[in-house]
Parts: sequence; structure tokens; C-alpha cells
Amino acid sequence: MGIRVTIISPQEGSVAGGEPIAMSGTGFPPDVIVTIGGKPLTDLQVINSTVISGITPPGTPGEYNILIDSPSIDFTVFAGKFLYPTPFPPTITAITPNRGPLTGGQIATIAGKGFIPGVSVVIGDVEADVTAMTPTHITFTTPQHTEGAKFVVVRNVDRKVGFLDGGYTYVDVEFPPEDLNLDGVVNLFDLVLVASQFGQTGGTLSGDVNGDGTVNLFDLVRVASHFGEEAVGAAPPAIDWAVNQAVFQRARHALAELETMTERSPGVEMAIDFLRAWLAKPLVTETKLLPNYPNPFNPETWIPYQLATDAEVQVRIYDIKGALVRQLGIGHQKAGYYVNRDRAAYWDGCTD
Repeated sequence: MGIRVTIISPQEGSVAGGEPIAMSGTGFPPDVIVTIGGKPLTDLQVINSTVISGITPPGTPGEYNILIDSPSIDFTVFAGKFLYPTPFPPTITAITPNRGPLTGGQIATIAGKGFIPGVSVVIGDVEADVTAMTPTHITFTTPQHTEGAKFVVVRNVDRKVGFLDGGYTYVDVEFPPEDLNLDGVVNLFDLVLVASQFGQTGGTLSGDVNGDGTVNLFDLVRVASHFGEEAVGAAPPAIDWAVNQAVFQRARHALAELETMTERSPGVEMAIDFLRAWLAKPLVTETKLLPNYPNPFNPETWIPYQLATDAEVQVRIYDIKGALVRQLGIGHQKAGYYVNRDRAAYWDGCTD
């Protein structure tokens, strides 16, 4: 008979760990190993083949798999889920862009804090598709909805929620197909989206404007040829690009392809000029913390920084006596600049 788990108690606990947990079931071997999110229980005791107990390991907020293994079995058993709840509810500080088409499909970012794996986003009672998240940022695709301002709700798996009334507005305008980021105008940002994916293949690439499965010169020319086309009533662009070496290399390749064209429309010429200027921006060569703003502040402030390489980011805040008052767990971030309010570290002025 194989291992079978029927009861786990409790199924959530402190991120500090050190709390008792017990499981009931059948078939537990004497050499059983139990992990939560890859971390083993300590003081593990096999009472008998139907009951095991131990002490939870420390963790970070989120929901994690409980797995059972042992040297005497050749497979891993999924026992259930364990939740490390957040001490505070999530907070929404900004949504970029904060308006878009009724048809949805716009990629947007929520900035804030307290987001944990498994987080969901609801816009005006319709759930959005979350595609990526860190403790301070959520990337999602807007759902279809009716015209007007809608509330935005962020819900963690521990049932704590953050709310922003009127956080996203649906506008009844037709966006040009070359306006890839749906910010209301075909411009440099759309060109960089294509350039940053240049040479990639796949069916879901936003830079594949003509839908042939590859981001190539045809997509660059199509966007460049429609430079300046606008969706009346749409919001102005508000994008802070995270620049890294891979994006630069693809963008340089894209520029080289455009420069080989002997007959160029005004739009293509403008696109070449924009790409040259954008690529002239220096890459981040030094990882450092930048001055917070506003300063002085009451009660909140943003803490910008830049990363020379991909890294796990944690910001520690000390008082004038050198005592640690707050730790901000940002999570894994790609190399680049994090200076705008929707990307910088946010501190609400509270202490741990």
C-alpha cells in the first residue's frame, strides 16, 4: 500500500516557523522525509505508519507544497498545501497604465507591497490573468469590461486583500493594431517592444505584429510605418523600461536590420533615429541605492535603485541610531533601473 495523507493540522503557520504540525494517513515509512516548499520539517517523528509530526521550517509569505519522500520509496507524494500568511494585507500604490480598451488584452503592472505567490487580481468584479509577480509588483492582462472607472482588488491566498477604488478606467476607443502596449499612440515604446523580442519565435509574442510566428524586420517596419497614430482619448504613455544586456543585443540586431533598408519611409527613418538614441543610453554598470523621494516625507516614500545584474533585492531601513526598523523584501529582479514610483521600493513609514 502506498502513502496516503488524510489530515494535515494546521495548514498554515508563522513565517518564522518553529510550530508543531501533524499528519494522519496510511503507509508512512520509518525513514519518511517531509518538506514544505522544499524545506524539511525539523524534529520529525514517525509515531506509527498512520501518524507523523514535526516542526515547521521558516518561510516567506505564500502557499507551498507539502511533499513526502523517503529513501525506501522511489517517488514523491504530494500531501497538500501549507500557507505562510502575510502579517499585513497587500497594498496598491499605482497601476500602469491605468486605462485601456473595452476589449481588454492590455498588459499592466500593479505596484505596491505584500503580494505573495498565488495572488489574484480583480478589475470591476472580473478576474484578470496574472502573468508575473514579485512582493512589490504584479503583471497582469486586463479582462474585457464595460466603459468607465473600475475598482481593482488584489487578493492573496491568505484571503487578505488590497483595494483601489477607480484604479483602472476602460475607455471606448479603437487602438491601432501597431500600438502594442495599448498606451494610445504608436511610438518608441512599441518599437522597443518589437526590438526587445527581435529574432524570437512563438505564438504569443506581443512583438509579432503580423502574426507570422516570428518577430522580424516585417514587424519593425510595420510599427515604424505607423509612428504617430493615436487612439483618441487614450492615456499618455508611462513606461519605465528595465534595460538589460539581452534586450540591448536584440535591439541592436533590430536596428542593424532597419539600417540595411535602402528605401526608407519617414516613419522608418524616425524609428531608426529613436532606436539609435535609445541604445545610446548606458547599461547599468553599478548596483546601488539611490536617494529616496520625497524627502522629508510623511508618511510614505519611494526608494529607487539600480541593478547591474539580476539579483534578489532586500531593502533594510535604519533609524538615526543605527537600529533596524524595517526590512522590505522586494524579491528577484532583473538588471535595470527601478526609479519610477511603480518600480521603486515603497515604504509606508511603518516599522516591523
